[in-house]
Amino acid sequence: ADPELEGRWVDWKVAQATTADGKLIGYGTDIGPEAICYRQDLLDDAGLPSEPDAVAELLGGEDATWEDYFAAGAEFVENSDAAWYDSGVATYQGLVNQIDYAYENEDGTPKALADNAEI
Repeated sequence: ADPELEGRWVDWKVAQATTADGKLIGYGTDIGPEAICYRQDLLDDAGLPSEPDAVAELLGGEDATWEDYFAAGAEFVENSDAAWYDSGVATYQGLVNQIDYAYENEDGTPKALADNAEI
């Protein structure tokens, strides 16, 4: 292992990218937490809070939900000519990644998509 990279990533992520003989073969940079990047000027133009702490509260604060996120987006879109997010796929993937059993039951059997309310 490269000493310059020691401690750069969480241990379990390094293990996923390390061969049995200890060779690091990839950088394990994506561990799943969500972050939100936004343009302060567009929030200002829409009359919404734009400072980081205020945006966090707009999105629900410590108890944020996807419903809070989409409600803030609806308010933004009503007052702006810009889109709320740039990729439906990325937003959907972030949501799905938070579901314990998105496409299958706990026992590994597939869920019927028509009955899968979370999806």
